[in-house]
Amino acid sequence: MNKDRMIKITDIQTNEETGETEAIEITTRGTLDGAGNDYVLNFDEFFSEDMKSHTVLTAKNKSSVSIVRTGDVITELQLELGKRHNCLYSTPYGDMNVGIYAKEIESRITPEGGSLRLNYT
Repeated sequence: MNKDRMIKITDIQTNEETGETEAIEITTRGTLDGAGNDYVLNFDEFFSEDMKSHTVLTAKNKSSVSIVRTGDVITELQLELGKRHNCLYSTPYGDMNVGIYAKEIESRITPEGGSLRLNYT
């Protein structure tokens, strides 16, 4: 079951000290594959005319998510509910290792589509 899908991503970042939020939203085409509680989304992200990446998002068992970007922006994030992981985050200014702690993973993905909510620091 590899189905073409319209994918909408809303990234909301909150500064915990000030309470200020910033939202970025993108819509792109991609594919959805999987069954049960395990799904894989493949899609391209365009950050500017000359900067894009291919993203593979894997949601497993409603308790872990990996996000791997290749191309102009390279990211390898591993989110596992209640656990901290050190992950690679590459920017045009340099690479960083960041600690990611997943507070919430809410997967409502089905073969027909759905939603995935991630809350992490």
